[in-house]
Amino acid sequence: MKVISAYNVNDAYAQGVTMFRKAIEHDEIDIEPSRAGPVFAWPVPVTTHYQNPCERILWDRDRDCNPFFHFFESMWMLAGHNDVEYVTKYNMKMGTFSDDGRVYHGAYGYRWREQFAVDQLIEIANHLRANPTSRRAVMQIWDCVLDLNKDGKDLPCNCTVKFELRPNGLRMVVFNRSNDMLFGAYGANAVHFSIMQEFVAALIGCPVLDYYQVSCNMHVYENVWKDKVPQAVGAYSVDDKYVSTLINPVKLFTPGHAADDLKEIEMWVDGCREPCMTSPIIVRVARPLDAIWECWKAKDREAAYHILDVTEATDPNNDWLKAARQWMLNRKNK
Repeated sequence: MKVISAYNVNDAYAQGVTMFRKAIEHDEIDIEPSRAGPVFAWPVPVTTHYQNPCERILWDRDRDCNPFFHFFESMWMLAGHNDVEYVTKYNMKMGTFSDDGRVYHGAYGYRWREQFAVDQLIEIANHLRANPTSRRAVMQIWDCVLDLNKDGKDLPCNCTVKFELRPNGLRMVVFNRSNDMLFGAYGANAVHFSIMQEFVAALIGCPVLDYYQVSCNMHVYENVWKDKVPQAVGAYSVDDKYVSTLINPVKLFTPGHAADDLKEIEMWVDGCREPCMTSPIIVRVARPLDAIWECWKAKDREAAYHILDVTEATDPNNDWLKAARQWMLNRKNK
């Protein structure tokens, strides 16, 4: 077992890239086949320990994560949806992962809240409030009946989530059967699961502690590795804006009112844009990012930057707004 203990996702990404780079340079890692092309696969499981999981945005300019997609996909998951239409608004390529073009077989949020005839997010939070020392707070994602022998485009990579209350907060362990390091583990997964952890902690009424990701098969696609990671020798580093510019992660949920926040998330994903919404995830992140994205899609760059400038003036340390600006500037520079 390889263990990466990281301050946040940026530290984890830098350590992971360095780990793979050294192994690839010295021919210490094999190329294996996969459904989506050849991969460099780490020979043993990799556990990533995030000490500060709410510092979830990866700032690496070469990796170039799309914060609009990562954020709104997270809302879609919390709402318990599995439709293709919502997420392809922010990433058209996502449509290629659906077998029928309408829904996703393995949609995480749907499995969290609908698949097993119980809303696991709510049930687990209620269970831990009533049983703070319980070791049974296990969320199921993988469905052996539906998944084991299925031949399809979309099978869940993350299989099980274990929550545990400690004296000072909520710890989470995610078990993953197959993990693309660049786009999965240190891209989308770090965002989606840390937001879910923050939400469950808010439902319980406790702080967020560390997050462990156990990746049984950690890999990078050979072609993506050459495209997204500079090939210079030596240790890799990321300009971590949480550290270098002292940006703080937005607190997305209202203490004591996370259930109300969830209702607003569900309304938002269903298309409601009521001005009376008060949840921080809506007011501080969803509403401005949505307005910026609509202008960006319409190719009105001036309007997109204007909305961003005005919003940042009143919320200058908002990590999602900073990520949106970096992503937009990356498009301009290219």
